[in-house]
Amino acid sequence: VNPILQDGLPFVPMDRGESYQVRLRNDSDFDSAVRLTLDGLSMFAFNQTGEDLKQVIVPRGKTVTIPGWFFTYQESREFEVTTYPESAVAMLGAPEDEVGTITATFAAAWDPTDPASAPADEREITKGGLATGVGDRVTAEYRKKNYEIGKIRSVITVRYLR
Repeated sequence: VNPILQDGLPFVPMDRGESYQVRLRNDSDFDSAVRLTLDGLSMFAFNQTGEDLKQVIVPRGKTVTIPGWFFTYQESREFEVTTYPESAVAMLGAPEDEVGTITATFAAAWDPTDPASAPADEREITKGGLATGVGDRVTAEYRKKNYEIGKIRSVITVRYLR
């Protein structure tokens, strides 16, 4: 099923009891590492391998279908639309602010033994490069207030490295 626009946002209509898969398409000229989250949970939230898995690789010009939650290299469990109390988020006690969202974040990927295969515009991150640290103390005034939080309306990423 392809998404439709509803209130200016991509939406896929699904009903309770339906299982679904996620197709990741890479139209770029390089391989991509994709972080896939469902209701804010990584597709690896139930990973039983003991490895710290975060992304799947989608080769350049290809489409990869993710059939469900990754458990092992041989077994996944379907993504299934259910009630909140039966959901993966409730099961894991995770925050509920991203329930109802499927998010795929794409980054370039290349063979670490062949740095020349990296896209030309890819920055090199080294221990001598720039990143954000913890600076001096500053005065800040925050107030705690109870709010109901609605659906996510947008996500913005601002880069400070090229």
